[in-house]
Amino acid sequence: MILLACAGVSGAIIGLSIHPNERTPLQRFMFILSGLLVAFWLTPFICRYFGLTAPEEISAVAFAAGAFWSSIVDKVGQVVKGFSFFNKGDKGDKQ
Repeated sequence: MILLACAGVSGAIIGLSIHPNERTPLQRFMFILSGLLVAFWLTPFICRYFGLTAPEEISAVAFAAGAFWSSIVDKVGQVVKGFSFFNKGDKGDKQ
């Protein structure tokens, strides 16, 4: 778990440099914390899905999730927005 957290935080720090927006210290801290949380919760799922079990593989996934967490969250948000529980244009009246 400590290795996973370290990889996620280091990835988030690199991710912070990729997104060079002017940020306050609190915003930078929250960016890194968000990267850590996404890496912490998403890495086990990804590793299990792809059958990755070696510590190096798990650390690499955590690093990538920490670095690219904002892109991952944006894409998930787009998928959720695109998915509709109710099709508003179709009333089910097909003849």
